[in-house]
Amino acid sequence: MAVKAKKRRIGRSFAESIVDVIIYSVLAILGISCVLPFIHLIAISLSGAVAVGSGKVTLWPMDFSIDAYRFAIEHPSFLRAFSISVARTVVGILISLTMLVITAYPLSKSYEACPPARIFKGMMIIAMLISGGLVPMYLVMSWIRLTNTFWALVIPGSLSLWNCFMVMNYFRSIPSELEEAAVVDGANSFQILVRVYLPLSVPIIATMAVFVGVGHWNDWFSGMLYIARSQNYPLQTYLQQVITIPDFSKLTLEEMKKYAEVNNKNNQAAQILIATIPILLIYPFLQRYFMTGLTLGGVKG
Repeated sequence: MAVKAKKRRIGRSFAESIVDVIIYSVLAILGISCVLPFIHLIAISLSGAVAVGSGKVTLWPMDFSIDAYRFAIEHPSFLRAFSISVARTVVGILISLTMLVITAYPLSKSYEACPPARIFKGMMIIAMLISGGLVPMYLVMSWIRLTNTFWALVIPGSLSLWNCFMVMNYFRSIPSELEEAAVVDGANSFQILVRVYLPLSVPIIATMAVFVGVGHWNDWFSGMLYIARSQNYPLQTYLQQVITIPDFSKLTLEEMKKYAEVNNKNNQAAQILIATIPILLIYPFLQRYFMTGLTLGGVKG
């Protein structure tokens, strides 16, 4: 019996090793497939115009040049779109986090403590399942005169219901004894929220800030839908226009001379990489909050 049990353990460990090899191989292939296009983009952005135009650039720069980055940074339209996206992301994060916190806090209470919570939660679930539609949303934005303004990029979608439920569940994980102690000390609801809940909710708030920030930074459709003037486009909408329909008529003579020194693919690759840098710089600092924030915010209902 002992020999048979030992053989079963050996056989099981061998099968588990095969499964591990398959899993790691698939993950390695998926990881490489994600990284290689990014490396190729970097190589194009740092290569000379002739090498890029002839299609010789693969994963390593040829005829090293930073003219594409110099052209992108000096281009006024790119800088204006970049600044609009930065302002949109910062303002959007502040508004979204404020709305998430003041909405999730009362809804995290029991139905006895907050009777209307049941009604509002039902309305939120219905809103998550049934969308109003693109055309009604545009008509509402036009009716309240937000089209062609900066706020058209920030106000729509400022309160994500899914994120609200995540924050709500995280608030529920905070021990109620802390709130009871604050009430005994004479604190009101606002003071409890600011002095008790928010300091303990840094992981979920940081996680939501990253989600909201990445969403604002990568969104191009809102600019295409609500903004009619190209000079007011956010960065991603500007890049979408440059990559799909490059407009050379708006370039000055000096800009045309500079543009002749780079290939169109050089310029596009450099602008895409510059647009990616802010997210790559911010994400590592907030990554450590993800596991705690998402785990506690998603498991307690």
